[in-house]
Amino acid sequence: MVLIVLDFRNPLKVISAEGLIRNICKWLMKIGKLSKIVLIVTGLALFLISGCAGKTIRLAPDHYQPAFSTADFGSYKGKQLYLFTIANHDSNAGDFVYRSENGRDAYDPAPVTLEAYLWSCFKKAFERAGMTVWEKGASARVPIIQVRFNAISDRKFHFEAVLRRDDVRLFQKVMLIRMEPVASKDAAELEQGAYRMVDESVTALLKDADFHKAFLSAI
Repeated sequence: MVLIVLDFRNPLKVISAEGLIRNICKWLMKIGKLSKIVLIVTGLALFLISGCAGKTIRLAPDHYQPAFSTADFGSYKGKQLYLFTIANHDSNAGDFVYRSENGRDAYDPAPVTLEAYLWSCFKKAFERAGMTVWEKGASARVPIIQVRFNAISDRKFHFEAVLRRDDVRLFQKVMLIRMEPVASKDAAELEQGAYRMVDESVTALLKDADFHKAFLSAI
């Protein structure tokens, strides 16, 4: 929760809830009416607001650079894949935002949608593994992958991946990817943690024995 308050002495200035409380304290001190009780209540309010306030972590496909090792993915090199759709079916996530597991922080890839952000990141990750990724116009012989997200947060990606070729389903599996929370509360570190979740998700899929077998059988 973040409270924004206008400073009417300067309409162009915006102050936070914390700033408002500090200004009230200064004003009361000037007029000599700040008692110990007021100090305690004000300090408690400031503590509660600071503890409950969350961050908005800005995400961007251009900022995502896959960082995983490609040593285990030599069999995928040069292979083609049609990344058809990535759909978000998490009722707790909006079209543009998903939240941290504690509900405080918002991960926002605006101006693109969450689905467009995930699609671009997955494409980059597959390309990092050496694959040629089609967006459209692929031959009917190129395997098609669809990904459906059932739940998404800073620490969990829960999705279903389906691989097809010639309208024949070759692979279908629900994947649950979990990651330890980022120790830092710095927005830049949290952003990088979000990108690592993509790395973990794509590498888990590519390392899955059933996916690997199904994909190579479709080439």
